[in-house]
Amino acid sequence: MKVPGTDMRTNLQILTEEGTITAVVEPEKKITAAYQNMRAIPNVLVDNYAEWVEVLDLSHNKLRDISCLGEMQNLHTLILDHNLIVSTTVFPKLPRLRVLWLNFNLISEVALFIPALSRSCPNLRYLSLMGNLAAPVITDNATSEAQDIYRQYVISHFDHLRYLDDQPVAAIERIKCVKEEPSFLELLRGDMRDMFHDIREALNIKIPRKLNAIV
Repeated sequence: MKVPGTDMRTNLQILTEEGTITAVVEPEKKITAAYQNMRAIPNVLVDNYAEWVEVLDLSHNKLRDISCLGEMQNLHTLILDHNLIVSTTVFPKLPRLRVLWLNFNLISEVALFIPALSRSCPNLRYLSLMGNLAAPVITDNATSEAQDIYRQYVISHFDHLRYLDDQPVAAIERIKCVKEEPSFLELLRGDMRDMFHDIREALNIKIPRKLNAIV
């Protein structure tokens, strides 16, 4: 298959084990294969377009393994909204990637996901994780505090980040950033301490010394 130039838009019909999918190849070095119910990225896209594509939209699929994207070293924009990306999903080395959208996936542990992502994609300018359990939603003062901790933690891992989710990265946020996890652990310990306190009060029992020391 000949790699398209910059003269026309091409609709590809790709036969996979799950059926036929459609990928739109656009002159601006962009490929869109959204809403295709894909569980795997077709080899034909990697084999024929890896060195050409710069913008890739694979949103609204069922992707979890994206390791083959490591062949696409010219990617600067990757859209993976509404897929099955989890906290342990491994991103390949993509040093030229600037924009990464991961909205509405299954990422639940930011302290597990972000350090690995920052090593694979260290030059991100725009990162969006909205709709994941790892990204707190502001509904009251308590969750506002959780989001501040979340933003500071994520920002601390990306030196060039300009936008996180739907908000620009403020200078004050960089000043507050600490590239460690204690704030998350302290928040968790606080929640656990309150939970065990409530249980103890409700049941009027004594928590063993060893367990009490943990919380």
